[in-house]
Amino acid sequence: MPVHKKPHTINILWYLLSDYFTALMASIIFHFSRRLLLSEPILVNHQLVLTNRFWLGTITIPVCWLILYAMVGSYTSLYKKSRLNELTNTFIYSITGCTIIFFTIVINDPVKDYHYFYKTYFIFLFAHFILTLTGRMTILNRVRQQVGEGKIIFNALLVGSNSVATRIYKDSFEGLRSSGYQYAGYVSNGSLNNGIDRYLPQLGNSGEIEKIIDHHDIELVVVALERSDGFSPGPHRCRVCRPRQ
Repeated sequence: MPVHKKPHTINILWYLLSDYFTALMASIIFHFSRRLLLSEPILVNHQLVLTNRFWLGTITIPVCWLILYAMVGSYTSLYKKSRLNELTNTFIYSITGCTIIFFTIVINDPVKDYHYFYKTYFIFLFAHFILTLTGRMTILNRVRQQVGEGKIIFNALLVGSNSVATRIYKDSFEGLRSSGYQYAGYVSNGSLNNGIDRYLPQLGNSGEIEKIIDHHDIELVVVALERSDGFSPGPHRCRVCRPRQ
């Protein structure tokens, strides 16, 4: 029987909300660290002094971070993200965003001591990077746990029916499963007595591949053809499976 996607995937909205709240916390740390370094009062009569500068920063800075992340494509499917890539990307984006904010805001602070600028920049960078990474890794670890437990399965389609297809199936089965994929079946123009039919059901022939992809929610097409087969699946939304770290 074909494999169907299981429900209850984690929506990318949680990733966005995590980025927003961690950016908000980092902007608060950024604001009060500047005031401490500038020897400005934080408490007056045992109450926090929340200036217009504070409210402006905590409202605009997190939104600016979300815009930056959206521009660089951070809000794609969580199930196609690599934790290692996200660590690297988060660090690069943190440096980029913190540098822009630093030269937009901090460079105009009324102080001439260059140590102040170094301290402010690295406090902001460290706070933003650590908080953002913690939020993202918490979500991606949950995603990885879902995949590892088999709670989330994405359908793959094998194109081919000869000995090459059988070998590719056996070689790729475990790797795909560890990444959350499972073969729903195969597509072939050949006969049923071809070896691969012992492992997978035939879902149709090459002329029906678009319909098969839509009907079975295929996320990955694995092509296992010899040159003599004379068939190419073309641009039928074939996706490359990359292992999730």
